[in-house]
Amino acid sequence: MPKRRLRLFSLGDDAVPLEMTFSTSDVTEQLAGEKASLLFMGHFEKPRVLDAFERFGILAQLRSLGYSDIHLEFHARGPLEHFMRIYDTTDGEQQLLGEVVLREGRFVPEQSFLDGCALPPLNVLAIEWILMQHFRGGFAADRRRLPGQRHPGLGVGRMVMDLLIWVATLLEKDALMNIPEYFHNAVFYDRWFKFVDPAAQGTLAAILERLGNQGHDLAEISFAAYFDCLVDTRTGRPFIWRTGEQMLPRSPAARDYLAHPEYARRVTEAKAMLSLTVDRERFARKMSEHDPENES
Repeated sequence: MPKRRLRLFSLGDDAVPLEMTFSTSDVTEQLAGEKASLLFMGHFEKPRVLDAFERFGILAQLRSLGYSDIHLEFHARGPLEHFMRIYDTTDGEQQLLGEVVLREGRFVPEQSFLDGCALPPLNVLAIEWILMQHFRGGFAADRRRLPGQRHPGLGVGRMVMDLLIWVATLLEKDALMNIPEYFHNAVFYDRWFKFVDPAAQGTLAAILERLGNQGHDLAEISFAAYFDCLVDTRTGRPFIWRTGEQMLPRSPAARDYLAHPEYARRVTEAKAMLSLTVDRERFARKMSEHDPENES
């Protein structure tokens, strides 16, 4: 599934969209050619970022996993595009624990999804990419591999989100936004974010409920969506899960949009219309052929 781009406009020039997307294979290339910076997002020095990591519990969690010598590296592709790499050197060798790519811009909805409640243009902080990997860890029955993973996560997802919400608040953004690459990403972000398109929000809920009731766990559901193994039971045709913009509102206008009764009505309507199952034969074949090292 091609990754969709979050279409943002420059804060200084609404006529020029800034379009960027990242995959596992090209983040290293993006970072390699950039100018190192002493400040993250032009505001935060390394001691302040490490202090925030401490206050939000991130460093404590890393220490519990054996990572005690943390180093940060910042890069910038101009004033509105921000990259952070997180390394551990406890064993004397620099090992990548995480990467964060953020972008500031103005989100202008391309279409209206609600009658009588249009989402206005928003100044947003966009999450382009987050990687957090426990490179010493292993997968197990209770910690199964998810699409896109080469190593398990670090267990800091909620803490990182709390930190990003804090940053968006400090920078007075109208919203945090992202486009989840995989279904399980959408489920994780759903604790804080909702899809701008209420039909996409209803679809997310329907997939989780219908397939969960059939005994599938999140790993199976996410792989089934990734491999296009979902089937509409009403038509017998394949159902392709499509991602979209998710938003965590910070401004009154953004909050009012997601709280509007028409948004809730359309979520419920979309959820009720969907009846799904998994094409088990295709799913088994795809899983047997799957090589996580070659995932795009």
